[in-house]
Amino acid sequence: MKRAQIGNAAWGFRETPLERQLAVTRELGMRRLELSLASTPKDFIQLTAGAAEIERAKGWFAAHGVELAEGSVGNDFGQADAAKNREQVDAMKKKIDLAHRLGIRSLRIFASFAPAKEMEGKRLEGMVAALNAAGAHAKPLGITLAVETHGGVRKMGENRFIHSPSASTEAESVARWLPDCAENITLNFDPANLWAAGVRDVTGFYGRFAKRVSYAHLKDYVVEDRATGTVRPVGCGEGVLDWKPLMAALKAFEGPVFIEYEPTEDVEDGCRRSIRFLETLVG
Repeated sequence: MKRAQIGNAAWGFRETPLERQLAVTRELGMRRLELSLASTPKDFIQLTAGAAEIERAKGWFAAHGVELAEGSVGNDFGQADAAKNREQVDAMKKKIDLAHRLGIRSLRIFASFAPAKEMEGKRLEGMVAALNAAGAHAKPLGITLAVETHGGVRKMGENRFIHSPSASTEAESVARWLPDCAENITLNFDPANLWAAGVRDVTGFYGRFAKRVSYAHLKDYVVEDRATGTVRPVGCGEGVLDWKPLMAALKAFEGPVFIEYEPTEDVEDGCRRSIRFLETLVG
């Protein structure tokens, strides 16, 4: 992994106007910004975006010298109700079309937030069918869909969360559904999410699925309550992850890598601390 691959992820900037997101990205010496599409109320680009909004966003990226190539959207293909899953797919197709209008080539999505133990049989088949339907829509547009390794999340207070295992954090579950997905369905490797959901060997997880990883989110967590597993998001290098072996494993990775500092109240400083730390580990 090289310094040029690193950019800012969307989530921590959900309260920050897009032009400021771009300015911060360049101030930190980065040329990548993951653009959130119709995921939060303050996203500049919503599903109703017309040509004017699309061109304005493109112009802002170009003016700041930041590449507009990756985006993120929200979804949940783990619905128990098949009709609700179809609604999720229909919404995803609209988001893919929106990404295409912006020139985005890789889109971060989700699989399911349901407990891993519930994603069996027809429900798991439904998730795979939804992923493949989305992938089929994205393929002729030249878009790759990167499924984030993300568990279920329960909020326990301000910036305090309990993560639980899901179909995209349990390695054996991923090994069941990922081979049945089209080639343009890949993984967004988020080691902190994996750790929070109970995966202690995050480097081993990466090694097992590295050939299908096209995208990465980097952050860290500290444990606030060991009894409940409550964690608090912090900057890279400030929490529980063992970064040296992790970054050694990512050395040959060639895809985009985004700093996902989550707290909105000090996101600029959190990204600054994170990039300084990562610079000690990358070429």
